[in-house]
Amino acid sequence: MRSYPREMPIGQNSFFDMNRQLQKAETPDEVYQMTATQIQKLMQRDVLIYPAQGDALLDGNVYPADGSSPCAF
Repeated sequence: MRSYPREMPIGQNSFFDMNRQLQKAETPDEVYQMTATQIQKLMQRDVLIYPAQGDALLDGNVYPADGSSPCAF
């Protein structure tokens, strides 16, 4: 009997790919960009990220769903 590989649930490959990309990120900004891109793919919406430093929130960045450059908020 021939054995076939079990298929992964929908979306699981993208989580593995995202994990690999995040491990290669060298700066927090790269992590924010990758995370925003993944959320945009899932939600098809603009993403606003406020980085935290200690107990304080830093200036936010808007990552537009249309793929244009992020801008400070």
